[in-house]
Amino acid sequence: MIFFVLIEASWGSVGSVQFIKGSAQVGETPLAKGDPLQEGDQISTAKESLIILKMNDRTTLTLGPESKIVIAKYSNQNEPRDNYIKHLQGKLRSLVERAT
Repeated sequence: MIFFVLIEASWGSVGSVQFIKGSAQVGETPLAKGDPLQEGDQISTAKESLIILKMNDRTTLTLGPESKIVIAKYSNQNEPRDNYIKHLQGKLRSLVERAT
């Protein structure tokens, strides 16, 4: 039974944490390199912190210190892209690669 739950959770992943300097969290839970990201996650960084997120469509999101985003909607499909990131606070940099 647990096996099926873990598989279902991995299908819902829209990306993962590629790099962290300092501290970052999803909701109240600390994030670590390699942690999966889901639709609806609210990600925030602490003072003097940085996080790089690699999305499944090869988009890279970088959040600077004291920043906050919500992954409002993110599709694992390459075409058409219909993704929404709510930028609530701080600095956000994105690098979007062409869909293949």
